Parts: sequence; structure tokens; C-alpha cells
Amino acid sequence: MSNEQFIMIPDVLAAATDYISPNTGELISLNFNQKYIYLLIQNRWRFFTSQKQRHYDTQEYFVGRSGMAVRTIRTIIKGFKDSGLITTFDEKGFNGFNKTIYKTVKEIKLPVVKAASVEVVEVAPVAAPAVVQVPAKPKPKKKAVKGGFDCPMPPNPRSTVERFKAGKLNTYVEDDGTDKLFYEEG
Repeated sequence: MSNEQFIMIPDVLAAATDYISPNTGELISLNFNQKYIYLLIQNRWRFFTSQKQRHYDTQEYFVGRSGMAVRTIRTIIKGFKDSGLITTFDEKGFNGFNKTIYKTVKEIKLPVVKAASVEVVEVAPVAAPAVVQVPAKPKPKKKAVKGGFDCPMPPNPRSTVERFKAGKLNTYVEDDGTDKLFYEEG
């Protein structure tokens, strides 16, 4: 247990669903796997550069630390390269295989939604990723397919089935085309 390694995820990064591309400034979707791999790369890069060494890790290293498939790791790293979050170059290793050297790992900038104001918050590089605030998007309106009103679903699955059989369970369609459930009182 004393040799156990762990990664601490700052709250702002854990709650983030997107990050801002350093190359284009556009929002790019961010899932937990990407957050974890980014933090692994960032922590290792900081360690090696502080020791005046070059940082390189194999995809198998990330597979061993995360339990993700090699293809998933490859896709995540390619996305980070394409967005400009990390810069790498390949170098021929002593065994004839290429190894990827991590040249730069930029601080991740996260959008934070606040009511109609945009502000860039500087964050210490070691503590947490940089935070950028963007204006809130208006909430999409719900379109009822059948009469009723929107309310939370009951916690008991049996009561949900009973309401469905009684014809009191309805659906509405969100603007993005997804179906949502609601039930009628009474």
C-alpha cells in the first residue's frame, strides 16, 4: 500500500465538460478518461522537466495506469495534439522503434459558465488548470408530445411501470431530438 500512486483531480477540472483549444479557442468536449490521461501526462512532464530530462511514455504505460485500451489512449493523445494542448515529436529509440517525446504540455483552460459575463481567472500552474468564464446558454424549451406537466420521475421503478400502464406516463422531445419522460398527476 505504501507504494500506491494516485492522481488528484482539481474540483474545477472534475466538474468540467469542455476545455478551450489553445490552437483555435473553440470548446472541445472533455470526458473523465481525457481528464485522467491529461493529468498523468502533465504530472510526468512536470516531473521530468523539473529534473532537466525529456519526458516520454509509451502508450502501454498509460494503459497500465488507467486500464483503458491502447486505441482509447491513442485517440485521446491525438485529440490533445490536434487541439494544441500537448506538443510531441518522435525519436528513434535504441531498439529501432519510435518513442514519443512530450515537448510541451500546456495548462488546460476550462470554461466556467456565469450569468452573462466572461472573465479569465489566472490559476497557479501547480494548483489547478486555468479557468475561463463564458456566458450562459439559454435553456432549451421542452415540447410536450402529450398533455401533462414536467416533474421528477418517482424513485420506485414499479410505480413508473404502473403509471405507464395507466397511460399517465408521457414523453416530450427536447430541441436536440432526445426523448424525455414525465408523468401526469391525478
